[in-house]
Amino acid sequence: SDYLENVFMVLSRTGFLVRKTDAPSGASFHFSFPGIGKIGERITEARRNVLSRIKRNRYKEILASEIARTALSKERKKRKRKSSSTKTDKQALFYGAPFHLDDIIGAGLVRILKTPAGPLLKLND
Repeated sequence: SDYLENVFMVLSRTGFLVRKTDAPSGASFHFSFPGIGKIGERITEARRNVLSRIKRNRYKEILASEIARTALSKERKKRKRKSSSTKTDKQALFYGAPFHLDDIIGAGLVRILKTPAGPLLKLND
């Protein structure tokens, strides 16, 4: 019993358990992930950047390898400058190109066409 109380106390202090305000007994909790908002913001921002990159092309399509190459070149520039407030940082793919490509494909925002040059991402209408 003391062990469980300590576990609840630690989880509450670290923000993983939050008391429900509408519970009459006060013994009900919500499970929480502290800092999840920042992760969601970064994923959304990176998704916007990838989609805008696709929209800028003539037929609203791009090779997956080109997105990965662009992300790598921006990452190298960022390392050279060692500054956290540049425009390059904001446009970087925060969790790597494969993660963000899987994100936009899984969300149904693009479709994949197989070409001899590699997978081609075409924006869904």
